Amino acid sequence: MINELKSPRCPNCRTASTHRVPRVGVAERLLSLFSIFPFACRSCRRRFRAAQRGVRYVRNTLDPRGTGRLAAALPAQIHTGNVVAQGSVVDVSLHGCAIQTPLDPRPGSRVQIEIDLPARTLGVPVVVTLIGAVRHSSSGRIGVRIVDMTDAHREQYRKFLVSEWLRRAELRRHQAGRHRIPGRPSVAR
Repeated sequence: MINELKSPRCPNCRTASTHRVPRVGVAERLLSLFSIFPFACRSCRRRFRAAQRGVRYVRNTLDPRGTGRLAAALPAQIHTGNVVAQGSVVDVSLHGCAIQTPLDPRPGSRVQIEIDLPARTLGVPVVVTLIGAVRHSSSGRIGVRIVDMTDAHREQYRKFLVSEWLRRAELRRHQAGRHRIPGRPSVAR
């Protein structure tokens, strides 16, 4: 039986925001025979090894970030230390987001973000709170990698993303059908 993947905590910064990385060299290939795999922390970027018995890893064939990004316009509150500012999440993915905000936190700093998710997705308006590491900051826009959030908020955030991906895919299919020339079969791209 194959267990569900649960990433280990980073031994350096103790966050659970870690991911499996490719094996490098003969030593890591041999260790993987004993279910010891290489990981990297998304927050502090440290590489480490951890035992993961009974877990099978499947190569991720998505974009290099791991998931696609969606354009958005979601109201948000950003907390850095004792400073709070309003902002707008302008794109989202499973592992991060970009935010228009007057704040200018330095890369590597931690921020707490409260994002208002629309009611059309989950049936009721929901505010999810996440902790993020600032990846870049320039011209009123910050890029954030999600490093921690509660399981309940992670599930609501994931449901929001999946429903938006599906809604937008359906919109694209509908728009492609409308622009078809009558009498001609549509061509799959």
